[in-house]
Amino acid sequence: MATRIEIRHVAGSKANQIEQFQLDNLTELTIGRDPRSTIAFDPTRDDRVSRNHAVIRILKGDQLAFRIADLGSSNGTKINGSKIERETELLPEDRIEVGSGGPVIVFDVQPRPSHLVARTRITGGEAMVQPAAN
Repeated sequence: MATRIEIRHVAGSKANQIEQFQLDNLTELTIGRDPRSTIAFDPTRDDRVSRNHAVIRILKGDQLAFRIADLGSSNGTKINGSKIERETELLPEDRIEVGSGGPVIVFDVQPRPSHLVARTRITGGEAMVQPAAN
């Protein structure tokens, strides 16, 4: 079975929907209200989402990896409740809030490679998001 990215919409106009993207020739997923975005949101109902809000980059080196970056959106992007300031590692089961108070999606990879594991949950709080190394 081919590896694919799975996006589960948990809040917003697409709540309870799942989108899947085959990794074959994919290098990034764009997120925004622009209808050409890979993960496109409703331009009227998802007004916290910028036209070109964020991007998920797919790194196909020795080990498959993913990074997310906000594209200077008006309302920011959060991973597991923490606002990202620069390109950040994205792991399976990470919750992405697209704009403060905006739609929430859950990122996953299926079948999940053994080196890609979900973040450790911290009891009583959110897991810390580590910024990208420069």
